[in-house]
Amino acid sequence: DSLVNKGKGYSKGVEFFLQKKLPKKFHFTISYAYTISKGYDNRVNRYYNWDYDYRHIFTAIAGVKFKFSEKDWYKRLSRKLFYKVLIMLSPLAIGDETNISFRWRYLGGRPYTEKTYHKDLHYWTTEPDTPLNGNRFPNYHRLDFRLLNRFFFKRWNAVFYLDLINIYNRKNVYDYFYREDGSTKEVEQWMFLPMAGGQIEF
Repeated sequence: DSLVNKGKGYSKGVEFFLQKKLPKKFHFTISYAYTISKGYDNRVNRYYNWDYDYRHIFTAIAGVKFKFSEKDWYKRLSRKLFYKVLIMLSPLAIGDETNISFRWRYLGGRPYTEKTYHKDLHYWTTEPDTPLNGNRFPNYHRLDFRLLNRFFFKRWNAVFYLDLINIYNRKNVYDYFYREDGSTKEVEQWMFLPMAGGQIEF
């Protein structure tokens, strides 16, 4: 037998997108897509689910912006020494402009091909008659949070952010690890992950 670089497939779907931009205070984005991706198996002359045939893809983003620099109480506060010290110790407390946002993402289960365990050989293999991508991983979803503070200066801005990824610590399965004893172990993607950083804007 020889490998041949030959095949065919197709993709089709529909997508809905709704967005409210941020001219003032609130913003949100909602998108949903339903897609079908198929490849053709020449062995059995039929189509199968392609590797990234998620079917359902949904994303919702919502946020609010506070322009504290326009408030009189903040102008008075920002001139006080203790506030300047607080900002140096914790620049994520409150800024001249503060943005708070959430993002929730959902994906249908990604297809995969089932493996068969041979007990006598202690070995996993994909049988020739096994349907390609006949199984699916569990559905994927997570909730993220972002806090972003921007401080305005005469010719530049300082930006500090805090990201909390996968707030509810969802165990999203990326793959399976196949052990020699015939058992399997879930290979998980990142669970709860906090990140913080800063940048300078000119």
